Amino acid sequence: MPDLFAQIAAEPRSLTEELFARAGHLKVFVSSKMAGGVYVVERASCAEAVDGTGIARAWYWERDAYAGPYCTEAICLGQAATADGLILILGDELTPITRREYEIARAKGVATFVFVDQRLAQDGDAQAFVASVRRDSVTKNFANVSELQSHVVDALRTFAVQSWRRTTYGTWQQQSGGG
Repeated sequence: MPDLFAQIAAEPRSLTEELFARAGHLKVFVSSKMAGGVYVVERASCAEAVDGTGIARAWYWERDAYAGPYCTEAICLGQAATADGLILILGDELTPITRREYEIARAKGVATFVFVDQRLAQDGDAQAFVASVRRDSVTKNFANVSELQSHVVDALRTFAVQSWRRTTYGTWQQQSGGG
């Protein structure tokens, strides 16, 4: 069987699919360590914040995955690759699957947001990851669920406004021939 990551990363995203085949809201994939039931409250609260924006709907395993015999990694990588945004809630460590979800999202040009839990000490790998993604992702620390929700809403609103302005300014600039 070919490498799942490479297979998903190689699949092109067409403009037609992006504009017409999707729902009328942005899909934001929620990623985090799940083993041992960690981040159950944070994931649900994050999804609630995303859904509350009115322009986006969160996709997270606990609510949106269907029961059945399938590869959970394939489902998660596929959802991350086809999302409009990915939120990664980072605790003490970055698991291999959350790293792959982040990497596939970046490979597909998905906007990424990394929220780091200040209540836990991140291991060296997690610290190095955060340092390496600061240039390409929105990163923010949080100390409680309420703060996480506020950061999620602020990050999505800021991203939407900046995207709109880049698109509008770029279109105006092209039409006017200005620079």
